[in-house]
Amino acid sequence: MKSVFITTITGDDRPDIINALAKTTQSMGGEWIASKVTRLDGQFAAIMKVSVDETQKDKLNQALEQEFAGLSISHAPVRKAQPENTNIIDLVLNCDDRPGLTKEITRVLYDLNLQPENLEVSRVPIFQMGKTVYSVKMRIGIPNTLSKEELSDALIKVCDSCRINFD
Repeated sequence: MKSVFITTITGDDRPDIINALAKTTQSMGGEWIASKVTRLDGQFAAIMKVSVDETQKDKLNQALEQEFAGLSISHAPVRKAQPENTNIIDLVLNCDDRPGLTKEITRVLYDLNLQPENLEVSRVPIFQMGKTVYSVKMRIGIPNTLSKEELSDALIKVCDSCRINFD
């Protein structure tokens, strides 16, 4: 019988860390069903949905914790995915930057009872124009009762010069 769980690993980045984590998982007969990795200013974060034979689960987790003792590692059970009658969408929002945008955007999502699966925020200086562009990319499940246009309308109220593209 297979055990499926979520492993989150964070800490100082180093060359070949992803390959080393994958080899350890594979050496115990495990596999990553899904993963997300990010690197930022010398730090590394990974979240993986792992599948391994139930008899190897504890051994795999111990091996990861021993071989990567300098990293923070946690394990959690898999929860049910998106509810039925939900559409998964990708969107990109770009606008002029100002303080508080992330807070206001997440507040709109909260008010609509939405939780992004993935949310990436960046600020890009445009030196020629003397301003900074705020950009957020997200993957989000929206119920069939909420249209893309309604979501877009709610987000546009947050910022001037806002452009939203759905992928």
